[in-house]
Amino acid sequence: MLAAIVTLFHPTKEQLENLRKLSLLPNLDFIVLVQNSAEDLPLLDIPNSVLIKNDNIGGIAGAFNRGAHAAFQKNADTIVLLDQDSEVPSNFFTKMLEFIKQKN
Repeated sequence: MLAAIVTLFHPTKEQLENLRKLSLLPNLDFIVLVQNSAEDLPLLDIPNSVLIKNDNIGGIAGAFNRGAHAAFQKNADTIVLLDQDSEVPSNFFTKMLEFIKQKN
């Protein structure tokens, strides 16, 4: 099961829309969004996602650690670390999983 962990720090509406599109890509099972700034976010319409409020505890490393913990609790066996402005091609997760399988 593949999870993406995405750190958020004062995200823009465009970045949140990009994350909604990211959540719909093939072979990505779910996204763990880690809100690393103190302000409240608008209601997020991001399918297959969970939001964790971290308030920048431990910086970006702390955010990724909390996200990884949540992903593994949801039975992820593979994770990819991204931030709010990451953009990937539509076949990114498919190709990533193929590469992992090929290289064992």
